[in-house]
Amino acid sequence: MAEDRAPVNQPRKPTKPFGFISFSKDGKVTPQISRLPEIKTGQEIQVAQIFSAQLQRDHGISITNLVPLQEKEHDIRCTIGERNIKIQITEISEKGFILPPGSQDPNNPKSIALFSAVDLVGVQIDSEKKSGSISRAIETKLDKYYASEKGFSIWLLIFTTSPFIDTLVWDGKNIIVCEPLIRARKLLEKRSSAPFDEIWFTDLKTRPVRIWPPEP
Repeated sequence: MAEDRAPVNQPRKPTKPFGFISFSKDGKVTPQISRLPEIKTGQEIQVAQIFSAQLQRDHGISITNLVPLQEKEHDIRCTIGERNIKIQITEISEKGFILPPGSQDPNNPKSIALFSAVDLVGVQIDSEKKSGSISRAIETKLDKYYASEKGFSIWLLIFTTSPFIDTLVWDGKNIIVCEPLIRARKLLEKRSSAPFDEIWFTDLKTRPVRIWPPEP
């Protein structure tokens, strides 16, 4: 078993800035943009810290003792109550479903461009690839056949800095489960989630969603 400390030489892992645009009463438009560290371990610990704050805020779950792990290990060790948790963190990059400028969504020719608050431009996406983005991320991790570890629960945390992957939306009356979440849960109904005891998704801004087991 690898020791629970970060390696000396850290790989770089650039990722896209994320955020939103705020509109004040006087009509002022202000981008609220954040950026994750490019050093992989620094990025993972910041993602874990954001996720921890979101769990406390939105689910009442308190994560403590966040510790980065070696490259060959899972990414973060932490504690929830008396439970010891190891978290494997993976990113969904919007490069997997963003189309070149001037392109048309092959699965929805009537689709108009979506607005990116980070780039302040309209972008076109491949709706089919976006809908399968979470399930593909899960499959990639399940296919690695990580081992379970005695004394630890293993979580998979999927994050994205893209504003375009919806999981749950409010239509004014009801919560709507969106296609990326539907497909991810259908995948896990057909195959074991092992070794991951829980699988979560966060866009680092809104309420994190537990993909598996499904939230009540």
